[in-house]
Amino acid sequence: MLQEKIYVPFLRSGASELNALTALPPEHKSLIAPLLFLTGNDWNKITSFIDSYESHLWIDSSKFKLDEETPISIQLNDSTDNYDFKFNKYIELQKINENIAPIITLYNEDNTRNTIKLIKKFTHNFRTVGIRINPTLENYKDIINLLDKILLSFDDITIHNLAIFLDLGKIDSSEQTEKEHVINFTKYIQENLSPKTIVTSSTSYPPKPVGIIYQECFDPIWQETIKHKLSDFKFIYGDYAATSPTDIIKPTTNMRPRPAATYLLNNLTWYIESQGKAQEFIKFIQIAKNIRNLDGYHGDDFSWANEEIKRISQITDPTQKGYGGQQTWNEIKIHQHICAMLESKINQLDNPEEFEYW
Repeated sequence: MLQEKIYVPFLRSGASELNALTALPPEHKSLIAPLLFLTGNDWNKITSFIDSYESHLWIDSSKFKLDEETPISIQLNDSTDNYDFKFNKYIELQKINENIAPIITLYNEDNTRNTIKLIKKFTHNFRTVGIRINPTLENYKDIINLLDKILLSFDDITIHNLAIFLDLGKIDSSEQTEKEHVINFTKYIQENLSPKTIVTSSTSYPPKPVGIIYQECFDPIWQETIKHKLSDFKFIYGDYAATSPTDIIKPTTNMRPRPAATYLLNNLTWYIESQGKAQEFIKFIQIAKNIRNLDGYHGDDFSWANEEIKRISQITDPTQKGYGGQQTWNEIKIHQHICAMLESKINQLDNPEEFEYW
């Protein structure tokens, strides 16, 4: 499944995320394998997207705090009968898109026996299965113990066919590879695993500011460093595509967001601008103009998101609307980030000497 793929965007299955993926052209979809954290309350929307996407997708259940009370998350995270609902639902989704593959995220509180049985069932029914590890300084020893028990339950061929997802979650700097939990997992991978592929991921996307900030995207730096240290393995870059699910506050009826937009410049620095009052979405017209004037703007024809930014910047009669609300601009942000990061990865393959971080 990961052959020829060079980028794995990690995304919740929200409307903005699914719309951003849908708008990608086929040539972009052929180079990525998104990981969807399934959540929400409408299986029909998820099923419809998976049916129409017609390309490779990883699927996992969401355990982000934001999603813990949604019906879909509750159903998929129910361990009754060895996660029977999750298994049957994934088989059902496989029937409408044979390009999907399941991921199991390891948590130290998980029921080990149920988790092992679920992984075994998946390996018998899917060509590829992923195991996602989200280590922290507090939990990495427990997760390593759990991973040990899982690996002892499988033969070498099955272990080799697993894809390992090393996800550091939220980070605030590029200096990750010298941290204790990352060092220990790197050593564990070297000594115990022989997976076909390792997908690394994190999110350094900052909280939305008031005003304007420029924020470097740190995610490629530590991932290239660990890739250099473990040069015998095939690595694929991953990130959360200008989102940070652990930072999202559960919305309430009283929340009224200020207009905010993000653009990933061609030097992999985010430009983030917020202006106006709550729900004063007319401000997006000026924000779009500002983005088009940035050094590092890719041009109006770069992606669907850029075409939308151009269109909105040229609105002359605000009473006609068309400048979008926050959901529209979240779609633009995610879509443009994926396209810009994909371009960077393609350039890296063509000019590897220009992307050495160690």
